[in-house]
Amino acid sequence: MHEYGYEGFTIGIPKVKGEKEGIYKPLNNYSSIYNEINGKYFKVLDVIQHPFSEDPNFENIYFLKLEEKESKDTIYYNYKTTNEYRFPFIVVGYYSKLKKNQIGKGFIIRGKGWINGTNGPMFDMNTGNEVSDFIAGAEWKCIDVTVEEKFFNLSLILENSKKQQIPLFVDLMNNNDLMFQITDAEKFKKKFGITLWNLILSGKVRIGMTKEMVKLSWGEPKEINETFLKNSKSEQWVYSSGNYIYFTNNILTAIQ
Repeated sequence: MHEYGYEGFTIGIPKVKGEKEGIYKPLNNYSSIYNEINGKYFKVLDVIQHPFSEDPNFENIYFLKLEEKESKDTIYYNYKTTNEYRFPFIVVGYYSKLKKNQIGKGFIIRGKGWINGTNGPMFDMNTGNEVSDFIAGAEWKCIDVTVEEKFFNLSLILENSKKQQIPLFVDLMNNNDLMFQITDAEKFKKKFGITLWNLILSGKVRIGMTKEMVKLSWGEPKEINETFLKNSKSEQWVYSSGNYIYFTNNILTAIQ
């Protein structure tokens, strides 16, 4: 992103159909210089629907009228509501709330990486070295909230006892397929016992587990097929991995 800059920041909105708005702090005809936008604070003054919104090509486009905090420049950001993933701002109140609520919280990871492909290795943000003990049951603590600079995701910064640091994207922080908050982990360990809890953390199931345990270990099934008998209820859970598991009255009785 450094070399390409930011798209969508302009010094005005179009008054004539087909007119191209002037670029704010231009890098080229499309983008603003990265360092002129990155880290800046903007106040939203107004939200303006595209002047030609009656045209289907512009019906989902709005302009945020902004004031840059330091320079007091008034500029506009061209925002298409169907492209939320390209929205380059973090709402200050949300960011402050995240920091207040998450810094100091502990997480128990399941040994599954989330940056370099499924179950790929994780690397220390400071040294670039692979985190060698990224294993199920390892404890990490949130020490900061920031926008990490590789993928530009709003992230919690997690640190282990060796002072190694990794980013945890905010949209993954409640993903129990990857980790549990320590408070939840302690609750489950007490409820299920250490042996079953360690199996769950490692993504394993065994005969005798309850539905709750299986969901925590393997997640939600792709499909559930029910069979009702005179004095019992049987269920077949189908997983995307191709595995089938069977319950009778809430207890796991067979794995296929």
